[in-house]
Amino acid sequence: QWSVDPPLPTVKYGNLLRVLPSSLLTDTPLIQVNVSASNSTHNGGAFVDLLVNTPPQNGSIIVDPTVGESLSTKFFINTASWKEEDLPMTYQYSYQLDGESDWRVITAVQRLAFTSTYLPAPLPAGNVTIKVVVTDAYGLQGSANTSVVVNPFSGSTTAAISNLAGLISNLSSNDPYENTKVISMVASELQQWESQLTSGIDNACPLCSGHGACPKNNQGCTCENGWTLPDCSMSTTLFQQIITLKEEAITLLNSSYNRIPNDGLEYTLLGALDDLSSSPYFNTNYTLSLIQNLLNNTVDLTDPDKILDSQKSGYVSNIANNLVEFAGTNDCSCSTRFCDELEYGIELYLIHNKG
Repeated sequence: QWSVDPPLPTVKYGNLLRVLPSSLLTDTPLIQVNVSASNSTHNGGAFVDLLVNTPPQNGSIIVDPTVGESLSTKFFINTASWKEEDLPMTYQYSYQLDGESDWRVITAVQRLAFTSTYLPAPLPAGNVTIKVVVTDAYGLQGSANTSVVVNPFSGSTTAAISNLAGLISNLSSNDPYENTKVISMVASELQQWESQLTSGIDNACPLCSGHGACPKNNQGCTCENGWTLPDCSMSTTLFQQIITLKEEAITLLNSSYNRIPNDGLEYTLLGALDDLSSSPYFNTNYTLSLIQNLLNNTVDLTDPDKILDSQKSGYVSNIANNLVEFAGTNDCSCSTRFCDELEYGIELYLIHNKG
C-alpha cells in the first residue's frame, strides 16, 4: 500500500509508484513516500524522503541608468540574489516595448549574470520592460523584470539616421547573434519613426510641406526636384540614406542569421522583417525583394511542410500584408517584376497561417 505526504496525484504500477506533476511540488521542499506490505503472518513498511527541486526565486534585476536615449544610451543590466541550490544557473535577457506584447531578445542563454545593450524607444516616449529568465541545472525557471524610460533620439532626423547607420557599420562579422539583435532594434526604431512621419501624409494638399504643389483635379502633391514622399516632406538625399540603411540591414541580417547554429532567433528575425517592410513609403522594389529572398531561402517559407507557431505565423501574415500594401500603393498596374512575382510568394506565405 502506497501513500505520499503531502497528498499528490499518483499512478501505481504494482510495486512501482509514479508521482504526477502538480503545483504542490513547487510549494513543498520535501516529499515522503511510504509503502506498507503484509502477508498472512507479517506486516512491514518503509519510507523515503525526497527533496523537491524548486525554481530560482527571489532574484532582482537592476538596470543603470534608468532613463536614456533610444539606441544611443548604453544600459548596463545585472541580476542577483537568486535563491537556488542547483547550480550552475543560466540567464537570458529580453525586452518589451510599451504597448507591445512580444518579447525581443537581448542575449542568448548565457552563464554571465550581467550584460549591456542599447534599447529602442517606444514613440513618442515610454517604458521599456527588461526581463531576465533564470534557469537552474535541472531546467526549472524563475524570472524578474524591471522598467526603464527610453526617450527618442534627441538629434535631427539626419543625425538619427547617421546614428543608426553607425550602429550597423560597427557590427562585427564574428558575432552574428549580436548583429541580429542590433538590426532588430534598428528595425523597430525605423518602424516607429516612419509611422510617426507618415501620420496624415495622404492629406498633404494644398501645402505639400512647402516643397510641391497640387495640380488641378489631383488630390496628390507633385514634389519639387529634390523632395519626395506623398507630402513632399523629405529630401531625396535623406530618403536614399534610409533606403541604403535598410538594404545594408537586410543583407547583414541574412548573412548573420545563416551563421546562427539554431533557430532560436527566428522570432527576432521575422519581427525585424515585419518592421522593415511595414511602410509602403519607405521601401523600394529592391528592399522588399531582399526581404522576399530572405523569407524564401533563409526562413525557407517555400517549403509547404514548414511548421510555424502562431506568433511566427502572425509575423509572416503581417509581412505578406506589407508587401501587398506596397504594391497597391506604388504599382497599381502591377507592371514590375516584384509585383509579378508577389502573387506566388503570398500564396506560399499564407499556407503557413494554417499551422
